[in-house]
Amino acid sequence: MRNFTILCLVGAATVLCACGGSKSRTMAPPPEPTVTASETAAAAPTGAPTADASASASSSASTTPPTLERAAPTLKGTILGKPFEAAAACVAGIPPEGKAYIEIYDDKGADVAKSCGMLAQDKGARKIGITLAWKGGEKVDLSKLEKAAAKEAPPLFVMERINDKKVERKDAGKDFKPKGEAEVLRAADKGGVGRIRISLTAGKDKLEGEVDVEVKADVSAP
Repeated sequence: MRNFTILCLVGAATVLCACGGSKSRTMAPPPEPTVTASETAAAAPTGAPTADASASASSSASTTPPTLERAAPTLKGTILGKPFEAAAACVAGIPPEGKAYIEIYDDKGADVAKSCGMLAQDKGARKIGITLAWKGGEKVDLSKLEKAAAKEAPPLFVMERINDKKVERKDAGKDFKPKGEAEVLRAADKGGVGRIRISLTAGKDKLEGEVDVEVKADVSAP
């Protein structure tokens, strides 16, 4: 009886070994095919931009300077009894409270890119200085301009060159009484171009129109 039991155990073990035991065998997945770079490019749809082309286009767009909106000046008339026709204007400084100090020149040769804030040396050259809140849509009543504090530019003045060493300045509210309004049609940051409109009367004088303003001072326009 004992010998029979041993034979049975040996037989069972032989069967298990032949079948791989009680554990199931897992088949390994077939290897994935290797795709070359040339095959990938060939599979791409015709006309689809590559990564290099997209990067190049993005770089080109970021280095292209924005187009500045400009228009010819129309501001002209008379002020303090003499003709004035705007040729150029620029933001020459930033007073307190977010305002811009603007100078408007009647000199046809005025180059505000190089000489913003400077009156030409030619006898009779004139400029208008005006301080405005530098924000699109802002308006100021010229009849309500107040006298400037010490060391500050007056809110509106006219300056004329008398000779190489002398200029003459006339201040609104003190030397003449203007009426009308000035408006910021478009504000801009440094390096940009804004535009203002002035409609002014003072006695027999009348000055009206618009002029672009080159922003040379470091101002942040809202």
